[in-house]
Amino acid sequence: MRYAALIVPLVALLALACKGGGGPASTPTAAPASPTPTATAPPTAAAEVPAEVQAVIDAALSGDPEAMRALVVYTKIGCITEEFGGPVCQPGEAAGTPVDVLSVGTCEGEYRRADELDEMPLGLLSDLSLYAVYRWPQDSEPAAEYAVLFSKAASAGDEIGVELLVQGERFVHVKFGCGETPAQLVQLQGLEDVVLPPQP
Repeated sequence: MRYAALIVPLVALLALACKGGGGPASTPTAAPASPTPTATAPPTAAAEVPAEVQAVIDAALSGDPEAMRALVVYTKIGCITEEFGGPVCQPGEAAGTPVDVLSVGTCEGEYRRADELDEMPLGLLSDLSLYAVYRWPQDSEPAAEYAVLFSKAASAGDEIGVELLVQGERFVHVKFGCGETPAQLVQLQGLEDVVLPPQP
């Protein structure tokens, strides 16, 4: 009786596999083999941040102003006597005297000498989070190879974008913009050649 109890449900299962309700049971066929999983493709080279750019990123994320100061590339520009349009001549400097400055992008843009970097921009390069890395368009100014974008918390919980333009192993420009987010800076500058996509 015990074997009969086992045979009944087994027959019922075979009946479900038959074609046509009352015909003879068809010969079971093997289920098609599942496709062999393919290995996930490794990240492309475009997703790899060059070592020299990573060194600038690490210095920025450290919040150490002296580490950032060591990576500044100064540009030699003739000073002017007006308030805007270039580095202002200091007492004793004739108009057009070449001076070493770092360009800083704000709402209006400015040029900072080596002894003027402490408060701006170095004092503001803290509490940064990496956002993305793009190749800088070669027909854009200033000349650079990469644009590294960070996000920085602002008042009222807002987020502003900070950008470093990197040439070689150092940075040639700092951009704070005029309150734009990192995504807005990307859009405004037409950055498309992604090296490291925006981070969540």
